[in-house]
Amino acid sequence: MFELPETLTLTRQMCESVAGKVVQAGLLGNSPHKFVWYNRTHDEFAGMTQGLESGRAAARGRWIFLPLGPRRMLVFGECGGRLLYHPEGVARPAKYHLLLEFEDGSALSMTTRMWGAMGLFEDGAENDHQYIRGMRTTPVDPGFTEGYLRELVDEQKAAGRPCPRCGSTVVRIQYLGGASYFCPACQR
Repeated sequence: MFELPETLTLTRQMCESVAGKVVQAGLLGNSPHKFVWYNRTHDEFAGMTQGLESGRAAARGRWIFLPLGPRRMLVFGECGGRLLYHPEGVARPAKYHLLLEFEDGSALSMTTRMWGAMGLFEDGAENDHQYIRGMRTTPVDPGFTEGYLRELVDEQKAAGRPCPRCGSTVVRIQYLGGASYFCPACQR
């Protein structure tokens, strides 16, 4: 699974290689995988991506966001595998879970190894996705301050206090020589 450093590197590389390119064909997986989730059918994805210009990729947590045209967002979430740029004339992978072919002959492919979500959203609807909506600030976000870090630490050491999400009592357990704090209702 891509971790924060990889998502930052991949988004920088995507900005350098695919920003401004026009999608000639958008293809979803030609290799079935039980743990790859899409929110569109193959035909919907193809029709909704053709002719759109790719924007500048951005990372939020371990998720990668690639704008397509003025109103669509392609999201790679919790993915592990290979996200590759293919210059014109370079062979594409035989098996893939997502492939964007660009008008200049280059392409972007995603091949998942473990699991991952690939969604195409319209008009900001990606922000309503349950995992995206619940994202917290990461250490590379402007909102990650010393005060925010203290809040996170205090939240974790909240045994006996109500969970900020559901109100259940936070418990403390011994684990591998240390202590863990969790909400038994929210964090099973």
